[in-house]
Amino acid sequence: MREISGLAWWRKDHIAMVQDEKGEVFIFDISRKKITGSMDFDKNGDYESVASDGEHLYAVRSDGRVDRLHGGSGKKVDHWKTGLTRRNDVEGSCWDVRRERLLMACKADPGSGLDARVQRAVYAFDPVTGELDPDPALVVHLDSIKVALAKRGLMTKGMRFAPSAIAIHPTTGNYWLLSAHDRMIVVLNGTGNVIDATYLERALFPQPEGLDLDPDGLLLISSEGRGGAGRLLVYEPIAN
Repeated sequence: MREISGLAWWRKDHIAMVQDEKGEVFIFDISRKKITGSMDFDKNGDYESVASDGEHLYAVRSDGRVDRLHGGSGKKVDHWKTGLTRRNDVEGSCWDVRRERLLMACKADPGSGLDARVQRAVYAFDPVTGELDPDPALVVHLDSIKVALAKRGLMTKGMRFAPSAIAIHPTTGNYWLLSAHDRMIVVLNGTGNVIDATYLERALFPQPEGLDLDPDGLLLISSEGRGGAGRLLVYEPIAN
């Protein structure tokens, strides 16, 4: 795969991955370092992320449509239009285990009367009711990210944070957001306040677009390769 637009921890030593413009999920075996399966579930579409609730997979398009693959296969698929649109540009998603909901991060227009110049939004979708909560689950303030970067002595000029992935730490409940444009990771606490931010190395991550944390806190980050295959990097368990 040249581009891994989204990934999610699936089952022991396996992750699910999607690539842009194709309604297909790939299963990657971390221990064997190879793709061991794939499933078609829809025609071509702008699929930007995938999430897992442990039983089903959720593929999310940039226009806000959610496809649930029962049992992680493409044999039975539910489709929902959430009310989010291409204007919101949904690029990241993850399953919130504690609240049993799907979180969807908007790369562009945050909606809800928020200011796209200084704010980003994450919404929550309930697959039981098929409804999207009209109020954001998280509102990220760009000024708070700049403060966190400054504490690390990092540059803030030209920052244009636009979430391309989201994950929840299994122990702390902190939210991890990835911005491909900035090659940046931002960490929010359980109440949605920014507590840390840092940049990824350009050489390792030319264009990072996928991020997840496994049940033990193992960090997974995928990136588009430079003219070659996509990259997947795995880091030892992260404390926060």
